[in-house]
Amino acid sequence: MLKRGPRSNTSTNGGWGLQAFSDDDLETVHYASLELFEDVGIKIESKLAADVYDGSGCKVEKIGRHWIVKVPGYIVEDCIRSTPKHVVLKGKSAEYDYSVDPRSVSFTTFGELIKIIDPETRKIRQTTQKDLANIARLCDSIDEIKIIHRPVASLDKPLGTHPVYNAQALFANSSKHINIGPINTLNLQTIAKIAAAHLGGMDKFAERPIFTTIICPSSPLHLEKNAADMIVASAKIPGGGIVSHPVPLAGATNPMTLAGTMVNQNVEALNALVLAQLTRKGTRVMFGTVGTIMDMRTGTTPFGAPELGMLSVAAAKMARYYGLPSIIPGSHSDSKVLDAQVGYEAAITGLLGALAGANFVYGLGAFEDALAFDYAKLMMDVEMVKMVLRIIGGIKMDEDHMAVDVTRQVGPGGGFIAEEHTYKHMRNCFQPSLFDRNVRNTWEDLEVKDLNERAYLAAKKRIETHVPAPVAEETEKEVSEIIEEYLSEKSQMK
Repeated sequence: MLKRGPRSNTSTNGGWGLQAFSDDDLETVHYASLELFEDVGIKIESKLAADVYDGSGCKVEKIGRHWIVKVPGYIVEDCIRSTPKHVVLKGKSAEYDYSVDPRSVSFTTFGELIKIIDPETRKIRQTTQKDLANIARLCDSIDEIKIIHRPVASLDKPLGTHPVYNAQALFANSSKHINIGPINTLNLQTIAKIAAAHLGGMDKFAERPIFTTIICPSSPLHLEKNAADMIVASAKIPGGGIVSHPVPLAGATNPMTLAGTMVNQNVEALNALVLAQLTRKGTRVMFGTVGTIMDMRTGTTPFGAPELGMLSVAAAKMARYYGLPSIIPGSHSDSKVLDAQVGYEAAITGLLGALAGANFVYGLGAFEDALAFDYAKLMMDVEMVKMVLRIIGGIKMDEDHMAVDVTRQVGPGGGFIAEEHTYKHMRNCFQPSLFDRNVRNTWEDLEVKDLNERAYLAAKKRIETHVPAPVAEETEKEVSEIIEEYLSEKSQMK
């Protein structure tokens, strides 16, 4: 059965949401974006991409080694219309397909963290391919995680090749849809071959595309060569699609005002969409951002800042305005340890994104300015996700739920604990699996009292016991041969 997430911002089932902007606000941002497209333009560093724009009626001017592309508003709007509004993100089998409905909400991991708290030594270190394999296996076992946004990098592999090894680990340890950042087109093409090997060929991949390419346009208003080339290449792969993730920093690469950054990040996200649609109409695009502020005091880019949550809400609402699937950051923290700061920051930005109606909020397991991963944080974040999804489900307002009849039957001063109505509805309440609700005496008798330790143990148990769908020996051999061929081609390019 096709998987779907709970829905936000809907009155049909009492779902709760966050308005944040008026329709006029969103329309104003849209027209400001069109003004920047037409009058200011986008810096493009790829001839391949410049030729696509030039052949589609855009104004293209070469300046030194780059191009300035100005896109008429009608082309932008035509590209928005040609982008699929409803997508099904395919897994390796139909059992793992996930329908991205206009108001569905889900959570996933953050993208390619480079440090990890070792679960055995509890010391921070660089991430490895084995870490990624274990995290993928863990995510494969968690129902609340519908797709996997590649969590950490295989940094024990040769420089520049880690996206390919990421793909090897991810596809071998999970059957869920994968969002992955290839860095360049050679890596992208190799990842597509690895994905196809798991399905039985490129024709099967066209029918069941099991990954989406993550693209991070630069700010302000800039597409560097690799990002532009990957957009074009992804659109040309049968079944291919992109996640458009500009990385605006208010006060540094974008205006200090959040409204100004909201407009710029909208243009940057839309431009990736435009290039994809001009390459091949109907290309899948998930609309998003990784926007936050530059902390002028520390020089850092805080991912636990309220402004990250606010810019994420802005991106989610613009995606809803356009009717596009969305993916935004949330549930991060800037703390360096699993403390109260982690809980506050993760909960606030995660809840904001869900209430805004983002299709995906990504950041589970991430902390330390979105640089590090921790198994315990992932498990605690999943507990938080269950609470958030319960909240956005809202309060259902119908005759049975308002319970006037049972209240009349019980009467003043009565009790409801033995009523059939209570038995019928009691399982709808959130029940924690990690968080503690015991009385103190019971809590003191627990073998493991510390929440962090319980979370580590829960992750360890899942990794040790969960068995992902098996990969045939022939497939593993084919993937190894693909990687060997890739490494040979890469060495010849030096």
